[in-house]
Amino acid sequence: MVCLANLRYPKNHMTLLRSFLKSKAVELGWTLHLIGTDRNDAYSNEIKEYIKDNDLKKSVFLYGSCNDISSILSQSNIGVLVSIYEGFPVTLLEYGLAKLAVISSNVGYCKEIIQNDKTGLLFNLDDEMKLSEYINNLINDENLRLKLSSNFNKFVLNNYSEGVVLETIIENYKQTI
Repeated sequence: MVCLANLRYPKNHMTLLRSFLKSKAVELGWTLHLIGTDRNDAYSNEIKEYIKDNDLKKSVFLYGSCNDISSILSQSNIGVLVSIYEGFPVTLLEYGLAKLAVISSNVGYCKEIIQNDKTGLLFNLDDEMKLSEYINNLINDENLRLKLSSNFNKFVLNNYSEGVVLETIIENYKQTI
């Protein structure tokens, strides 16, 4: 399981960590990989303390900023975004291109990209139990993971691939000229 998000306040890592711990993931041998810039501030220190205090050092890994995101995602099965607010979530598109099953907070433009139970799973921010439930659903049901990841990959390719975006830009230019 992977979360691409810098270690900073609106990315809401603590909700993910609490839900991961409440789920059956650790017990079943799943791991959580947190990828993103670590400013070594109070926010990231809280995350590190939580990992230490809850004996998650063998289950949760912090990597800092990485340049080989596509390689990391190719080794993952589930992508998670738990932001408190989000503009246009490029991370979700990266997950879709990598054919990951996705769990996302229902904020900002996320709900425009993720269709609950079709292209991913959406949860409300205040519902950590739902996030834990979704983690359990995906780690226990390979068919669900494959269905959601396949649907999401097709959605991203059909709506956000380079060719589609270029075609849209060119069409918009033609209409304004």
